[in-house]
Amino acid sequence: PQLFGPATLCEYNAAPMLSAIGENIVWYASDKTTELANGESLQTTDMGVGRHQYYASQTVDGCPGPLTPISFMVSAKPTNPIVKGASMCAGSAEIPALESNLPIDLWYSNENALESSFLTIGKTYTPEAETLTESITYYAKRIQNGCESSVVPVVMNVITQPTFSIGDDITMCVYDSPQTIQAKEFTPEATESSYIGWTVSSASISKAYLDNEQHALDLAEVLKKPGKYTVSANYQYRYDNVYCSSQPETMTYTVVDRARK
Repeated sequence: PQLFGPATLCEYNAAPMLSAIGENIVWYASDKTTELANGESLQTTDMGVGRHQYYASQTVDGCPGPLTPISFMVSAKPTNPIVKGASMCAGSAEIPALESNLPIDLWYSNENALESSFLTIGKTYTPEAETLTESITYYAKRIQNGCESSVVPVVMNVITQPTFSIGDDITMCVYDSPQTIQAKEFTPEATESSYIGWTVSSASISKAYLDNEQHALDLAEVLKKPGKYTVSANYQYRYDNVYCSSQPETMTYTVVDRARK
């Protein structure tokens, strides 16, 4: 008989139906003796990875013919790409690459991973700068032996420019207790590695100060000398080993001298 069926399948496909053209068809297992079915079709059930062999014969005018072989190969579903996303500051000219672990991996802009959303093939993909106005998810999959892995999301985290506040201007007398300038209202919320860069300047000085765990600046040293000081602060937000910088915030700190007798 003439036999028909698929040559290759993936383990996640449905078990195939084999068909035959002939008379009085009998289907046999790979051992050539175990009868499986009679008729022009055989619904298979085994989809284990590997080659699957079947046979069929026909009987014409009472005379049985030779066994005719047919087989199909079932290939394994590929392992999923092992991916690594990235983070960047909004507006940055330095765009990090997204990563996977094999050069055969395919990158897409859509979770359906259709041909219309195909981007590139390889271990890395670097998005175009103009597309990165906010965090965006890309997708990777792998094809081996005609079989596809699951589609894996890969996130490019775009960090919007941080914002914060250091409060309003302050006027103090030289003999008053020192005030502390407190950075607050952080967006995004400050991480453990985030910090404030402080600078205090006047007509005669300009000095940078280290931040502390409270993100506060103690102006006890400034209070020793009357004058008008500009306090400038910059919020350095850290996430995923990336530092993103805010616009500088400034305030005026005025220390008034004692009144003369």
